[in-house]
Amino acid sequence: MAKNTPPTFNLLSIGHRGVGKTVFLAGSYAELQSGRQVESKDIWFEGANDQAQTTLEKLLGYMAQTGQYPPATMKVTDFTFTAKAHEGRKAKTLCEFRWADIPGEICHLDNPNFESMLLKSHGCCVFIDAGALVQDPQYLAQLEDTVKQVETISSLAAQSGLQYIFALILTKCDLLDAGPAKLIKIEQKLRSLTTRLDEANTIYRRFYSSISIIPAGGTSVVKAEGASVPILWLVSELSKVYQAQTPKNLGSGFEKTLSNAQPEPSYANNISSPGLTSNRQTGILPKVLAGVAAVGVVGGLLFGLSKLLPNSSSVIAGSSSEIGAQYEKALRENPEDTEALAKLVELHQEQEQYEPAIGYLEQLIALKPDDMNLYFQKAGLYAIMGRKDKEEASYDEILARQGNNVMALTNKAILRSTQGDLDTAKTLFAKAEASVPEGELKQTIQDVAKDWLEGTE
Repeated sequence: MAKNTPPTFNLLSIGHRGVGKTVFLAGSYAELQSGRQVESKDIWFEGANDQAQTTLEKLLGYMAQTGQYPPATMKVTDFTFTAKAHEGRKAKTLCEFRWADIPGEICHLDNPNFESMLLKSHGCCVFIDAGALVQDPQYLAQLEDTVKQVETISSLAAQSGLQYIFALILTKCDLLDAGPAKLIKIEQKLRSLTTRLDEANTIYRRFYSSISIIPAGGTSVVKAEGASVPILWLVSELSKVYQAQTPKNLGSGFEKTLSNAQPEPSYANNISSPGLTSNRQTGILPKVLAGVAAVGVVGGLLFGLSKLLPNSSSVIAGSSSEIGAQYEKALRENPEDTEALAKLVELHQEQEQYEPAIGYLEQLIALKPDDMNLYFQKAGLYAIMGRKDKEEASYDEILARQGNNVMALTNKAILRSTQGDLDTAKTLFAKAEASVPEGELKQTIQDVAKDWLEGTE
């Protein structure tokens, strides 16, 4: 690749018919182009040609005029975008990426058109209907083909020494009710899927997408929350991997594997995100946080899934060093400035710099020892880092203050079960169940306990 020439990536999209792939792409575009105020964003993408912009604007126009989501895609539609980021006062092109909007019917490995797109791809967005996952008992069976595809792609990439990255996107989160029971159910349902992905050493990160249509007079407004984050994260990570070389697609790795050539080293070390590791992240809420940059756990429970959706600034914060310096100065002037500490925790989380984030979080906890949200947040960060011992210690701190805290009991029980300590796990699950009244949450805890205890015996 010529020096200073931005790379070009092909992104694959996998998901069954009606899962929301087209709506997701349109919502991502709408979120970034809202008011055309891209100067306020750290990273964004825009249509590389008039055709891409026109097609997406037609989709958004349809949604605004009819108040309905567009019908499922009937044919492959190609889009080309340019991802840009601020470099001082100028806009720097990070990369160009191509997105093929694919009908769900052809998302099968035995389809020649899909196979061709697969072999040309560098990364993939995998779509899962969050509403169906929670409400439809048969949905996991429907996802089986998708899981097998991801396992196959991941295995081939690993054998070829390629860094192939997945974004797991849970769509239609705006249709879910708020509350801990729904979050626990999502994690319970996803466990069988993510366990298999971890066993296949899949490099992935999870995201929640909320794209709603809100009536406004005689028309409608498309409201997208966090929709653009998965694509921006994916292309920015690929840009890190291939910042000084020509991108290698999955097909090139396939040819290398067939020829029995020595695969080139993986470029995993070029990605500085612990969140990209394929280690299984145990615990209910910490696993939720792993997909959304570890925002406040209990806050997410109290205020619903919408509070777990990151804004676009959480992908790349071009001016974060300047902002961080301001808060560090404020902290030097007043070591008990809780607002400055909270902002520094947030900034380091957004940059996926978890050790300094925890350091500031510990200072904040010392000033606010009764704020359980902070302990859960710390547990979530340790879960992302794969530090199970520290994660469990965080739950112990909560239980020392609130002995019947249901989420701490449940998360610690899951950790104990993964360590083979089933007696302790059973005791903790029983205590969590006894701490809540009859209802959906009690039943969910019973189901989670059965799932984990039977799955480890």
